[in-house]
Amino acid sequence: MEALLILCPSCGATNRVPRERVKRGVEAVCGRCKTPLPISFEPVIATDANFAGTVERSSIPVLLDLWAAWCGFRVCAAPAATHNAQQSKALKIVALSF
Repeated sequence: MEALLILCPSCGATNRVPRERVKRGVEAVCGRCKTPLPISFEPVIATDANFAGTVERSSIPVLLDLWAAWCGFRVCAAPAATHNAQQSKALKIVALSF
């Protein structure tokens, strides 16, 4: 069974959520604190505030997409990063603007 690993925004716990459940529209909640989990198939946006938790302490490998708004290549590469984030089973795609 394919599962997503989702970090709880409230308590920081890593939760394993079956993809089939997400596709059926069932709301996922944290197993520890019962906070609703954000389900997104888009790249995670990294900031100074969440970088350590999102990238450094990730429980799965991270592909860090470094980009800048002025970079023309980014406009071309963004759809591929989004597609990879949607298809990934064990890789977190994180976008970091510089």
